Amino acid sequence: MGFVLSYAIIIMSYLLFVTFLFKAEKKRNQIRPRPPPVRANSQMEVRVACTLAIVIAVFTVCWFPLIVTMFATGEKLVRPKEPAHKWFRTLALSNSAMNFLIYSVRIPAFREACATCIGGCASLQE
Repeated sequence: MGFVLSYAIIIMSYLLFVTFLFKAEKKRNQIRPRPPPVRANSQMEVRVACTLAIVIAVFTVCWFPLIVTMFATGEKLVRPKEPAHKWFRTLALSNSAMNFLIYSVRIPAFREACATCIGGCASLQE
């Protein structure tokens, strides 16, 4: 039950964020044509919303099999020691590593910071 409530809060927060973006965009368009800086901010907001959507979708894909097999029917569909359970658990826990990949692909500044950190660590080992 706690997982379902937490997931519902995540989805509602995202929907509120996207709704706010659309309302702000509509309001900007009604007031006056956008100057270039506002257009760049608007594009950044849309990019952030898309990145959040990808993160939530990957979270759903990773955790859904484990949650269904453990809680959806009211009884466990697979036993904890079975290989299927281990695979579902591994997929769910790998979600955190996938966030790193998503941010690396979607955010150039994140990618540059990671390259700097990795370069700094490599120079310390020499």
